[in-house]
Amino acid sequence: MAVPISQLLYEQPTNLVTFPAGLKTDTTNKKWTRDFHPTTNLIAHTSFDSASETVSAKWDAMLPLLADDDNTAKSSETIDVVYALDHPRLENRPLAVGVWKRNIIDPVPWQTGRLRPSGFQSNLSRELRGYAVKYKCPQVFCFDGVFLLLLQFRAATREDLKKEDCEVDCWILPRKNSVGGCTLRYGFYRLLAQGFRRCQGLRGRSVTVGGFAPESRE
Repeated sequence: MAVPISQLLYEQPTNLVTFPAGLKTDTTNKKWTRDFHPTTNLIAHTSFDSASETVSAKWDAMLPLLADDDNTAKSSETIDVVYALDHPRLENRPLAVGVWKRNIIDPVPWQTGRLRPSGFQSNLSRELRGYAVKYKCPQVFCFDGVFLLLLQFRAATREDLKKEDCEVDCWILPRKNSVGGCTLRYGFYRLLAQGFRRCQGLRGRSVTVGGFAPESRE
């Protein structure tokens, strides 16, 4: 029996994930990440309902699903996952980039937008910002087996990504969520859709009619 994609996106994962006692990523304090500022100017878009233990998400920081994006926006350090489109005008710019960790994400500071200047979460934020800069990709994610962290840097250029005061949209989604809560699949789908629209804008050709060029595309 065929299942519509909309139904699959709202299903919670069914595969079992277990970690042996004490197993976690030892450190995220990579030497090359020290050149980047911690990600501190966070705008959280997920909320936790303590009564029902449901995590919900708002997507107003991203374009509507049926809208087009009108913004155009080699490294020795490699990332775990790159989602990209094969097109010459994209200049190797991916839709989204991400890393796998083990049991390392603390949801509270990300949810509240209050990361300490040092420690595991701060080091992780430096690493994710570093990947955003190196891959010229404002859509970044990290999954540690328990939580999916989605970040969207509000940056138009590579230099904007480096700025300490760059605003960053943040979603923190648990693998286990109550019925009605935002699923990992849907959250990841929205991140990729946003990256796809950015790449659509980069692929667009400059068209001039009578000496006039459009400022945006619809």
